[in-house]
Amino acid sequence: MVEIDGTDVTSYTQMTALIRAHAGRQMSVVVDRDGSRETLQVTPEARRVQVSDRWGTPSTDWLGQPVLTRAGFLGIGNYTTIQRQDLGSAFAYLGSDIQGIVKIVVTLPARVTQTVQSTIEGKKRDSSGPISLVGIGEIAGQVAASDSPILNRTVAMVSVLAQLNVALFVFNMVPLLPLDGGHVVGAVWEAVRRRFAAWFKRPDPGPVDMAKLVPLTLLVTGVLALMSLALIVVDIVNPIIIS
Repeated sequence: MVEIDGTDVTSYTQMTALIRAHAGRQMSVVVDRDGSRETLQVTPEARRVQVSDRWGTPSTDWLGQPVLTRAGFLGIGNYTTIQRQDLGSAFAYLGSDIQGIVKIVVTLPARVTQTVQSTIEGKKRDSSGPISLVGIGEIAGQVAASDSPILNRTVAMVSVLAQLNVALFVFNMVPLLPLDGGHVVGAVWEAVRRRFAAWFKRPDPGPVDMAKLVPLTLLVTGVLALMSLALIVVDIVNPIIIS
């Protein structure tokens, strides 16, 4: 499915929500079959299904009875399978992963603010947003406790560890002290100054006095500590639930 009633379908979750919203009502669906698109008219069957809260737990009323809602159903489902890939695809995936993490790091203060705001408002978190080590541990626990085959769980755990290491690498390269990226910038600036001094026959300017950046380092450390604390609280109160 590529389109439902004029809305582009970009994920299975979005598609499910659109189908559920059309209970008993006809909708136009565009499907891609072997490269050619066809437009179909379908009417999702109206069913009574149990409501789940934002944690994915089925809701019940004060008598312990399930809370039901009217939702559309088409009789389709998603299926995940593991396929062997060549070595080149691993590098392509790594590049895509680094690109996504760079975007998060660049907009980290805004993303953390949005995550905290969604928690305060009782909304579901963005699963692609920032996360603390507490949240990573929560996801690892969900993977370990799932009823998926052991191979699927192993792949998921290795993927989590790999993404964690890539994220730490990218974040640590931010050109601000006390991160390693800040020390790299200082070393590069020192080398540039000495090179220019050699070119113009001037005395060696000596090492860069990084101590002058202590106030900035303390400011960055404080901001990082506050963001880390905020994410830890959010990961405890409003954790990411994987399906």
